[in-house]
Amino acid sequence: MVVSGIRERLMVLLATLGVAVALLSGLSQHLDWIGNLCGFVGQGCHETSKFSILGLKVWLWGVCFYAAVIGLALFWPRILFWLAITGTGMELSFVWIMATHKVLCIFCLANLVLMLLLFVLAFDRTRIWQMVAMVSVFVLLGLGLVMKEASPELKDQISPPAAAVTEVDAGVAAKVGGRSITYEELDRPLRMRLYELDLQGYRLKAERLEQMIAELVFRNEAARQGMPVERYIDETVMSKIPETTQNDLDQYFRENPSIRGTWKGTPEDLDKYARATLQQRRFYQTTMATARSLYPQEGVVIYLKEPDVPRVHVNLGDADSRGPVEAPVTVVEFSDYQCPACRRNHETMKKVMETYKDRVKWVFKDFPLRSHRWAAKAAEGTHCAADQHKFAEFQDILFGSDQEPTPDQMEVFALELGLDSVEFRRCLDSGKYERAVEKSIEDGRAVGVNSTPTLVVNGRMVPGGQTVESLSKLIEEELTKQKDSKP
Repeated sequence: MVVSGIRERLMVLLATLGVAVALLSGLSQHLDWIGNLCGFVGQGCHETSKFSILGLKVWLWGVCFYAAVIGLALFWPRILFWLAITGTGMELSFVWIMATHKVLCIFCLANLVLMLLLFVLAFDRTRIWQMVAMVSVFVLLGLGLVMKEASPELKDQISPPAAAVTEVDAGVAAKVGGRSITYEELDRPLRMRLYELDLQGYRLKAERLEQMIAELVFRNEAARQGMPVERYIDETVMSKIPETTQNDLDQYFRENPSIRGTWKGTPEDLDKYARATLQQRRFYQTTMATARSLYPQEGVVIYLKEPDVPRVHVNLGDADSRGPVEAPVTVVEFSDYQCPACRRNHETMKKVMETYKDRVKWVFKDFPLRSHRWAAKAAEGTHCAADQHKFAEFQDILFGSDQEPTPDQMEVFALELGLDSVEFRRCLDSGKYERAVEKSIEDGRAVGVNSTPTLVVNGRMVPGGQTVESLSKLIEEELTKQKDSKP
């Protein structure tokens, strides 16, 4: 029978090409030259040729489809409209799966082009919404049929198992057999380290941002005054920098006592180096201060925010505490009696405690480090002293002494405080408070403490080494929050 109409002839031509493409796709598993041709763009042809629908390979379905197009074009062209819609929908579903599977198949792409051309030839403007609806239906049908017989690997890529999604949603970082490791467990001991890294990043960004703002502010101000930026900086910044005096140099060397011992040059060269260092520091400080003074008139708004301090809940247990039980602010100190930084922090804490003694509850938690031989035993000693109501006094002696807190030395300290040394030594040797010290360490690790000293101010974990001013500022912030939260 002779095909009537140009459209039907074009469809027969496209379908003939389609039969050839489908056959090449199927033969790619058996003929090396075809496989090598497709291999230039990956293993997509090899992988997709293994897909089946209802037990029949996809490439065989392609041969049948294009043969049907040829047959209908010859004998029943009115049905071509529906067949083109069916083929387009199914082909789009295959392409979507190919993209999800992250494979590239040149035969699949050729099929897509042929199918879209058939769709264009079958296009009927009066039935456009009907065509869109039917294509969508066959896209879903194609996905369903392929998923039914797809490999487990492909199913997981297209639609992750519900259990896996549930684990991710539940905050699970990994699984070992039936045991889940959550992000909470992963992050907990790293809280302070992660915060400190975030803080370092913030400070780098803040410094760079301030420099960028200063450049723009100075450029705008210089343009407003009709002068080059360099001249503006000379007149407004350089003129404000004071000369470095001998007192300044003396102060520099007091703050950096080791520099004289490591300096390789002459004393005169060292003075020149120190003077240049101080001048450079003052230039930067004066430049930034001048730029900040121009912020209001330049409309500067800074959105960069400092990372929030981690907030944790510490198990206080029977830890020693001072101050009002119902105080609005609680400061928890994790410390080690052989830690040099802890000694300095102890002096800071005593000064701040005196200022806020009626408004803050102070809690001390033992956190002896393994690297300090007698730190854990010293912690036990403070509890033995507490049995005789001398915790704070014994603690002051431990932090203030240069002697190692061996049991014998702590017995001497007990005598100095007027304690019953026999009872003290019996308590110390019995290990009565060994478990209590271990529990305090566990409490610290549970909230992410990994160094000493570490402070927790109303749940805000902050590294030790705070100055009187910085610690007071933290306490004032918390007091203000508590005051504002009251109705």
